[in-house]
Amino acid sequence: MNVREITITKLIKSRPFALLLMIAAAVAAFASSLIASDARPLISAHMELLQFHQLSQSATVGLCMALNAVVIVVMSLINGQFNLLRTTSWLFLAMWMMSQLGTPDAMTHAVTGLCATLCMLACIWICVSIYQQPGQTKRVFLLFFIITCLGCCNYAYLAYLPVFLAGLVQMRAVSLRSLLAAGVGIVVPVWLLWAFSVVDFTTVAAPQFDITTMAIIKANPTTSIAMAFTVVTGLIMMSANLVKVYGYNAMTRAHNGLLLLVWLVTAILCVFGFGNLWATLPLLNCTTAFQTGMFFRIYTRQRAYLPVIIMITVYTALYILTLWI
Repeated sequence: MNVREITITKLIKSRPFALLLMIAAAVAAFASSLIASDARPLISAHMELLQFHQLSQSATVGLCMALNAVVIVVMSLINGQFNLLRTTSWLFLAMWMMSQLGTPDAMTHAVTGLCATLCMLACIWICVSIYQQPGQTKRVFLLFFIITCLGCCNYAYLAYLPVFLAGLVQMRAVSLRSLLAAGVGIVVPVWLLWAFSVVDFTTVAAPQFDITTMAIIKANPTTSIAMAFTVVTGLIMMSANLVKVYGYNAMTRAHNGLLLLVWLVTAILCVFGFGNLWATLPLLNCTTAFQTGMFFRIYTRQRAYLPVIIMITVYTALYILTLWI
């Protein structure tokens, strides 16, 4: 790289630049919420056991902006404690906010998705913390308890149960006791709902999955483009990262393997369940941001700044297009 490219790379890697992007994205998304007149439902319809009331427009925006900030803090803490990305750069945090900005409603109205993103980050935190510690049955119980509770709020999250079972294998934390703890963690939330008569299981309706069709895509052009772009860029970066991560130590491979599985399942849920997108898109953005941070760290000397600039430009353009439409 020449001197100019090195300067650009250092700028993108710097914390002030990342902080500026995060603030700009938050302000822009908040401004778009002032223009919007409708509020998204708290929970996607026909995909839950538990019913929640819809929040007002102002309460939804305020809660979502706070949740976005908390997600930033949790992502930073996870990376700081476990060195997942092998870097102290805040770029991945900035890319989380920029990907959210590409679909402003995901930042200001997707309460379900943001709450689920926080819970899934907690699950990732728990899972990576038990590397080679199969005796940590309490953490295993908590891990699967959280996922099952999410599944009661939205059936799509039940897809992460096998993901984290595979995660236990990756973390070398599988034992008879840990498997029993996982089973109890899955059963207890459902048993509590039945025991306290919170849910009448005899009247529970089957989930209604809205398979993505061209009609749905045409009705939601900017959201469809944003999701497709995030999936494609995430897939490219995940594939590029996988080639290099394979040569790292066992713990790093296990940690990044878990992130890879979570991203993969989330991408599938987004692509094939467009009607439930507000519950899964924030998590897709979050896991793609992790992949972007890892990509930039690995390929810094190979013009990794170019994909980052392209992503920032595309998400900004999608934001402007959303306001225009």
